[in-house]
Amino acid sequence: MRHMTARTEPRPAQVTFLSDLITDVPTERRQRFIVNLKNAIRTNVFDGAPVDHTFDMEYVGRGKNSKPETKTSKEREYAVEKTPEFQAWLEKQTSVPVRVSQFVTKEAVLSGTISMRDLADKFRRRTGNRRGKRK
Repeated sequence: MRHMTARTEPRPAQVTFLSDLITDVPTERRQRFIVNLKNAIRTNVFDGAPVDHTFDMEYVGRGKNSKPETKTSKEREYAVEKTPEFQAWLEKQTSVPVRVSQFVTKEAVLSGTISMRDLADKFRRRTGNRRGKRK
């Protein structure tokens, strides 16, 4: 009698697709979400890759006179492995406020949670390498 060892077959990875994820993202943030997803895959935050499929996506872009306008585009489908790292990244992406600005709000300054020295240093670094205007 031969002893049979239980061989475990590799289970297929739990994956999700960009077309499924994008439905939960507001239309005005969809393009930024896709850029962030690709960057996270590129920088090895989690595993994912493009697949041979496209889907139609509605998003808010700039129309005539730079006014927001709803548009549709074909996007490449991406498969992403559902891991704790991906779930943490996704939670961070969906909890970020819609308006992302390089400037702090007046309320944040008045609350005292932000150091004026840190704000001034950040401003100086951002503007320090500029040349003076020609006269």
